[in-house]
Amino acid sequence: MERTIQNILVNAVRYSPKGELIRISLSKADNIICCEIENTGVHIDENAIKHFFEPFYRIDTSRDRNTGGTGLGLYIVCKIMEIHHAKYSIRNSKSGVLFYYSKTTDDGDTCSMVPPTEHVAIAYSDETATDTTQQQ
Repeated sequence: MERTIQNILVNAVRYSPKGELIRISLSKADNIICCEIENTGVHIDENAIKHFFEPFYRIDTSRDRNTGGTGLGLYIVCKIMEIHHAKYSIRNSKSGVLFYYSKTTDDGDTCSMVPPTEHVAIAYSDETATDTTQQQ
């Protein structure tokens, strides 16, 4: 799961316009873990979104490995989500692009990162980072 978050965050940083925010939200209620990562200031063509989890897909076909990756990052995300039986999606939001996943924890799973019924939200831009934790 760490690789999944890393790939999504790298894309969010890479494709967010300067000065925009990256919002990270983690929550856990009962046995469901939820994560949202939203980068603001940019939207993606709906036709492109449906191809995001395909291997080697890149929106800008003029890029190559030296200028923009291999096109495997979101494909890797997809495969990791499937292995963990997680629900996931990428969609345009009102203020940007939102990646979402939720996963039911099994009896043996642990999630020390987010205590039960707690919500953690982090907003980041190239100038500031704000961390808020709220008990629900």
